[in-house]
Amino acid sequence: MKHDCWIFILVFFLIAGCSKPIERETPTEGNIKVMADPAITRLSREWVETFQHLYQYGKIKLTWARETEAFNALLEGKAQLVILPRTFTPEQKRILGNKRIFPREVKVAVDAIAVILNLNNPDSFLTLSEITQILSSNSTVWSDIGKQGKDIPVQPVIDQAGSSIANFLQDSVLKGEPLSSSFVAAGSADKVIEYVANHPAAIGFIGVNWIASANDSMALGFLQTIRTAYIQNPADQKYYLPYQAWIGQLLYPLRRDIYALTLESKMGLSTGFLSFMAGDKGQRIVLKSGLMPAQKPVRMIELQ
Repeated sequence: MKHDCWIFILVFFLIAGCSKPIERETPTEGNIKVMADPAITRLSREWVETFQHLYQYGKIKLTWARETEAFNALLEGKAQLVILPRTFTPEQKRILGNKRIFPREVKVAVDAIAVILNLNNPDSFLTLSEITQILSSNSTVWSDIGKQGKDIPVQPVIDQAGSSIANFLQDSVLKGEPLSSSFVAAGSADKVIEYVANHPAAIGFIGVNWIASANDSMALGFLQTIRTAYIQNPADQKYYLPYQAWIGQLLYPLRRDIYALTLESKMGLSTGFLSFMAGDKGQRIVLKSGLMPAQKPVRMIELQ
């Protein structure tokens, strides 16, 4: 009888040991999927890597997706947190509220759209009206917008149709009007840089995170191949580069806010990661990346 009892106990512990452990989720433990806008690829990766270094039981699967795709993934439960240059609309909040879902959105950085040119392009000072003309017209030549420009067609370049860059240009610069059909969709920000570097008439639009970090060898390498354009601020008529300080002082005109969005109601890993991004350590990462922290002092970084 004793022998049978010991066998029962042994079998019980073997089964218990082979069974799946209870998954635990706290602000620093668990598994989540995060989707981020490709324009802030480098910043998003640094946030995730630093968080997981600090909290080894917090597993974050980071992927990049276009703005609409990432937002829909959040609403459908395919991602637990997204990092995007947009917030929930009042109508979306109303619909979610009717389902007793109360979304959380926290501003974590201020981004800028950098306008980049070929090194041989002499027209490095542009007004918003000139950019509007380039974005909307299919037949603009460089001599139309600069005394030194040549009679060759301007070739605008973005990463992808439907990207957050394309949406920003259409919504904030063109005020809802369609983009020119002459746009080249290079596929990604680094491909935009490569295209502009190899085509004298090209003008590219990318997130400044790709070229702003003074401590990033890849960003410094990119800056050796292209020129960053000065953009005129209509308020004071002066021209500005997307410097961190000028973004923070609202002088560089092509700015946009970056938000972390989640539908999580409990104090889980999504909430913990969101708090990390908005907190001191996360904001120092933003500062280092060349973007403007949501609530931190800044330093000047010069783009050659």
